[in-house]
Amino acid sequence: MCFTLMMDALLVSNTLLEHNALCNLPAKMILDPIFEASSVASVKSDAMEICQTEQQVSLIEMLPNEMRSEIFTKLIEAKDWKTLCRACEVSWSWKIEIERLWRNYCVHNQFVTDEKIWEKKGKNWKWVCAALTKIFEKDEQKEGFGCCPKSSYGPVEIRYEGEWKDNKKNGVGRIWWSNGDRYLGDWVNDAKEGYGYMLWENGDCYEGDWKKDLREGTQCTYTYSNGGTFIGTYSNDERHGEGAFVWPDGERFVGQWKSGGRFGKGVLYTKNGPVEQEWEESPFVNYSESLPSKYPASRNAGSSS
Repeated sequence: MCFTLMMDALLVSNTLLEHNALCNLPAKMILDPIFEASSVASVKSDAMEICQTEQQVSLIEMLPNEMRSEIFTKLIEAKDWKTLCRACEVSWSWKIEIERLWRNYCVHNQFVTDEKIWEKKGKNWKWVCAALTKIFEKDEQKEGFGCCPKSSYGPVEIRYEGEWKDNKKNGVGRIWWSNGDRYLGDWVNDAKEGYGYMLWENGDCYEGDWKKDLREGTQCTYTYSNGGTFIGTYSNDERHGEGAFVWPDGERFVGQWKSGGRFGKGVLYTKNGPVEQEWEESPFVNYSESLPSKYPASRNAGSSS
């Protein structure tokens, strides 16, 4: 294990030199002991035993803190994430310092937006940073992960950040619209497909299943910026089927929806008890503009039970 760490130190140091992170003689001289220690250890038959001693392991830590920070900062500026990950394996103190500087870089460049959602999709902030800083050229074959430059798409501009396969959005990724709306979730052949989050600039958020770019599934959740929440079924991008709407005061309606509006029998659960209702709400009604009424227009259909 220790021998591996020493060799990692050698590889990291070589890469630093290749990237001109050490641009003056003093910096190179400070790295020389690591080169020498790794070289000696590689030819001694008892190298493993030597590396196990604290004295030999401490050679990895010979760089002054200021010099290490400068080297790591240069690597971050060069966006050499692979070398930084290798350097994190050299020692615990290197890992702590690198992650502190790397994290600060991500925060400064606003790469941690939607971090909790990325984590739910299995991507940590380091992966997101690497993906957001790998820019594909316009005509470049897109494979793996990276960003597609803004391009015209209908009335707005978009930017996709995430995974690619066969030159199409496949896997986990985020797309931005120029008005600030964004979707983060699963993609299949350039379409939103699977589980994902749609976040609107006004603060609304949909979480649930998608099929061919449309909201489609059960147990979906739409949280409105005005304080209301819908939990239930979506079909063809609208509330449709069983569902519940919860008002900010905790009262809730449970029943059926059709093409976005409440339709048929349902129950309003109030602080004073349940109230049966009959609805024929307009389809495609927008709950984002204002909270829906708790009672049908006539209120004659309701009776306590």
